[in-house]
Amino acid sequence: MLAFLSMEIKQYYLSGRSGCWLGQHDNGEEDSLVWYDIRLSETEDELSRLGIFLQDLGVDRETLNFCTVPVHFPGVEVSGGGVFLRFPLRPQWNSEDAFYVMILCLKGQLVSIGPEKALLFDRARQRLEGGSLLSEASSQALLLFILDVCTDISMLQYMAARSAVEALTDRLDDEPDNLRQDELIATRRRVSRLYSQFEDMHYCMGLLQGMQAQNLQFSLLKTELRDILDSQNHVVRSQDQLETRLRDLHNDCLLHAQRKTDYRLRVLTVLTSLCMPLSVIAGIYGMNFHFMPELEWKYGYFFALGIMAFITASLLVFFFRRGWFK
Repeated sequence: MLAFLSMEIKQYYLSGRSGCWLGQHDNGEEDSLVWYDIRLSETEDELSRLGIFLQDLGVDRETLNFCTVPVHFPGVEVSGGGVFLRFPLRPQWNSEDAFYVMILCLKGQLVSIGPEKALLFDRARQRLEGGSLLSEASSQALLLFILDVCTDISMLQYMAARSAVEALTDRLDDEPDNLRQDELIATRRRVSRLYSQFEDMHYCMGLLQGMQAQNLQFSLLKTELRDILDSQNHVVRSQDQLETRLRDLHNDCLLHAQRKTDYRLRVLTVLTSLCMPLSVIAGIYGMNFHFMPELEWKYGYFFALGIMAFITASLLVFFFRRGWFK
């Protein structure tokens, strides 16, 4: 294991005959495949030392620029005898920010570059340590093996996002009053970001399908690459449907809020309708005229209260039969 400042370089070997995992020792094989797993934080000093390390591997200047210039957009480049990929990843499906990983595939060598939290390379290494074999003993097959692990991570992140959306759906069905719109908006934003990540991965895999480097032939791996691309395409379509489902869920939440508002307006309308005739009667008998009927009547007060009670009861029955209290 090599280290430059905080940059860490781990060197692994795979058999050049069978493609099986050899670990950090080549066991004396002369034609073994070499995997350099580099972890860094993209500081200026680390990128400079990364350039020196790659230059010692014989990487051409154009490819060096791809690896050492920090940019944040996906891309696939073919230069000389190597293939370079860069695409985003998130530690978790709901992480706010994505980090970019880079993979440089050379003849008999593969260089993976990413931050310390790049679990993609750790999972690929763990699978190889567990006995998984490459489809052929080549750096191209190792590249596709890592991309296949990447599609598995995409599927796991999609499943986690779908579970979160299903939980929101259940809450809207069971206790709609306790589901806030800001929760839906936040989840919708995270799902949208994850969808962009899946699209960027699919874009890189699609470009790789039509590229051939001078010393790297993917012709024997076309079937495997097509399967990986189909899997990632399935994840993209599923995530798109999940985003549509979440938009519908947001609309349902807005509709529920509108129904609550309508119900409150109906209640206010009923109360206004009940008070209006009572206010008219009270207003009439509150006039300051000297001569008015029923003012001297012994039962006038009780008669007025009875009329008010009758009108109130009649209006309540009317609104109830019309379904205003449902």
